[in-house]
Amino acid sequence: MSSDPLAKLRALVPWIFFGILIQAGFFVAVILGQHSLPVGPLLAGDVIFTLVIIFLLWRWLGRR
Repeated sequence: MSSDPLAKLRALVPWIFFGILIQAGFFVAVILGQHSLPVGPLLAGDVIFTLVIIFLLWRWLGRR
C-alpha cells in the first residue's frame, strides 16, 4: 500500500484534465454556431461532471 495519502487524487488528474478538454471542445462548438449539438445535455453533463469532481475532492481531501 502506498504511503502517500493523495496517490488516488494524483491518479485522477489525467482523467479530470481529459473531461475538462471534452467540455471545452463542446463549449467551443456551441459558441462557434454548430447548433447540431443540443445545449441541454451539454449543460447537464457539465453540471454532473463538476458535482462528481467536487464530491471526490471533498471526500479525498477533507478526511484525515
